[in-house]
Amino acid sequence: MDEAVKQATPSLPDASKLINLGNNRWSFKPELGISKRLGPVTVELSGAGTFYTDNDEFLRDHTFSQNPIYQVRGHLIYAFSNGVWVALDTTYFAGGSTSVSVWSIHLGIALIPVLALLGSLHK
Repeated sequence: MDEAVKQATPSLPDASKLINLGNNRWSFKPELGISKRLGPVTVELSGAGTFYTDNDEFLRDHTFSQNPIYQVRGHLIYAFSNGVWVALDTTYFAGGSTSVSVWSIHLGIALIPVLALLGSLHK
């Protein structure tokens, strides 16, 4: 089977097993970003949403659902004249709560801010 087809095909659950590694669902993640250079500084901002289909065969006869996960990322990059750069990155996630049939699990992502400092040294 072609490798691209294998990756795009969702795993099918094995009804004889309680735990299956496949999700038996699809997810879609559209993203949109913008970047603007202002002298030695570059500002980048992007947004994304991950949307999930339901798994209507979860534990044989239950439905597993997950709300979308929304993501906003920002990057502030400073490039020095000698090729060295430093960046301050942040990511914010919201949403993602899950439910099975009639009860809600709420194990999804609520609010997770992420902050990182990166750099590069060129000789």
